Amino acid sequence: MTRKLNILEATSIIVGAGVGGGVMAVPFLASRSGIPAFLLVIVTAAILNIGINMLLADVAIRDGRHIQILELMRDYVFRGHTGAALSWVFFVLLGVSFLAGLTAYIDGAGRVLVDLTGWPATAAQLSVYGLSTGIVFLGLKGVGVSETLGMVLLRGFCLIISLGSAQFRVNPWRIPSRSAVLSTETLALYGVVMYSFNAAFAVPQAVKGLEGDRGKAISAIVAGTLLNAVVVSIITFVAMAVSNPITKVAVIGISNAAGSLVSVSSSLFVILAMLTTYWSVSLALADIITQRTGLGTRRAWAVASLPTVLLILFGVFDFIQYLQIAGGIVALVVMFVTVPMFLTARRERTIWAPIVRLGPWSTSILLTALTVGMLLMAVGSLIQ
Repeated sequence: MTRKLNILEATSIIVGAGVGGGVMAVPFLASRSGIPAFLLVIVTAAILNIGINMLLADVAIRDGRHIQILELMRDYVFRGHTGAALSWVFFVLLGVSFLAGLTAYIDGAGRVLVDLTGWPATAAQLSVYGLSTGIVFLGLKGVGVSETLGMVLLRGFCLIISLGSAQFRVNPWRIPSRSAVLSTETLALYGVVMYSFNAAFAVPQAVKGLEGDRGKAISAIVAGTLLNAVVVSIITFVAMAVSNPITKVAVIGISNAAGSLVSVSSSLFVILAMLTTYWSVSLALADIITQRTGLGTRRAWAVASLPTVLLILFGVFDFIQYLQIAGGIVALVVMFVTVPMFLTARRERTIWAPIVRLGPWSTSILLTALTVGMLLMAVGSLIQ
């Protein structure tokens, strides 16, 4: 699974880790906050996620061993006997978060497939899992290629729904005028947008695939995050223009307004978006399990993914609840470990071409802003 990636494939890893089920909740929350609040949130979330991913890439390049994020945490944050115990606590927390997110993607994609085909829910969800298995067993390179294809189809989806709104003579500027920039609604919107952008656990994968190339890593992070911002924005504005009412799952409102062609296209997009996220997240979790337990890559991936089938079959939570669990834990974990991990790596491992090249004051401002941003994400996720 450890093959070299080009910039497009590394960018696809970042995009695939971010664009998932969370994006479908953004239009409804944006309609409650207003357009000014949404624009502020989307810009802020993009900047903060680029900053966070740059810190993680800097640590990965300084370290040079191309290990996954939990092992980086262990080596740079969780030291000594107390640190060793804490590393296992965070390992469990990350495992719960990953499994919650993975289950949400299989559940969500399966339910969309039910609406599209009329299949029984369990059969649809198991079919989605089977497709995920086939792609992941092609290896990391195969996932990169699959996500590259997903990016192309994603753009096609945006074009189709835009043309669909024009064809059905829907006023594209029929959007809520109420604005509440400083409100709990905006904080909830911020939490779900940040989760839609989150690719922190895919950054070490991208750096490993790029063989530690600084310039390519920066390009992949910036391009992947900005592409996520464009995708979220287009889907949000189209859903707000076309849907009446604006539904909690955006694709439903778009499909109801635009007819059968757009309904099929949007359903396929949602399935693909959730699958690409599933591929990236499950591979990241498999790498973590491999490096923590010594299991082979395919066995580790089975351990990482099989519990999602059990959770689906037993129906423990629903789609939104799984996303809430995943987003809240991710925000807290990233908030507590990213900054100290970066500071320790910068102090102990000097390299000639670091990702982050800032002076002491600029670095302090950046780290403070990122910490506050992740704290607000955690709060926003709890509100949502």
